[in-house]
Amino acid sequence: MRIRTLLFAVLAFALSACSALAFGTWDTVRGNGTVRLESRAVASFNGITNQGSGLVRFSQGPTRQVTVEADTNILPYLETEVRNGVLVLRTRPGISINPTRLVFRITAPDLHIVGIQGSGDFRMETPLDADRLEIEIEGSGSVGGEIDVDAVAAGIDGSGGISLRGVARLAEYDINGSGDIEAGDLSSVDARVIIRGSGDVTLEATGTLDVEISGSGDVRYRGGAKVTVRDSGSGTVREY
Repeated sequence: MRIRTLLFAVLAFALSACSALAFGTWDTVRGNGTVRLESRAVASFNGITNQGSGLVRFSQGPTRQVTVEADTNILPYLETEVRNGVLVLRTRPGISINPTRLVFRITAPDLHIVGIQGSGDFRMETPLDADRLEIEIEGSGSVGGEIDVDAVAAGIDGSGGISLRGVARLAEYDINGSGDIEAGDLSSVDARVIIRGSGDVTLEATGTLDVEISGSGDVRYRGGAKVTVRDSGSGTVREY
């Protein structure tokens, strides 16, 4: 998927950090129970990737604001850094955290990339209006919200989940693993689905629907689209 190229630099950054620690030990910091909000100053960005745990609450607004809510003894280990236009949320390398609460509240005028690496969650607190949106989950995290875009590309590599509603003229869904994409309330004209594994996709398309399944995943669709199926597994495609 195109999103894999767009996020390559960020993913490489994360992998390099992990490689550097491959033969080291991790220190665990447990939350002290005293939770507070901390504002962070960051450079301009139009993408967000959460490389750890915790919840991201995103709102579209005229100014960029980033606040972190966590235990006071954990806040110093939480990094919020912009790399290649993407705001990277992560824990300092070499540190494992066990927070009482971890929430990133983020406001920005534009958002085109959402990435999850791990078990983190991403929620859109307001409807997102954009020309395009690319979502990529690697792991068990989740992304959900309402969007109004010309094109959306959503992919899962693992067991994560994506739930979208709203409008997307063109929609592309890609699952590699057991993750699920729920987009039955996302109205699209043309859609494409690729499933490699046991993941399921539910969607709406009124124009064309192109499906490729190599595994046991299922596709459920509505909207009366003209359907083309290339199936080399046991998965099914059915209208509901």
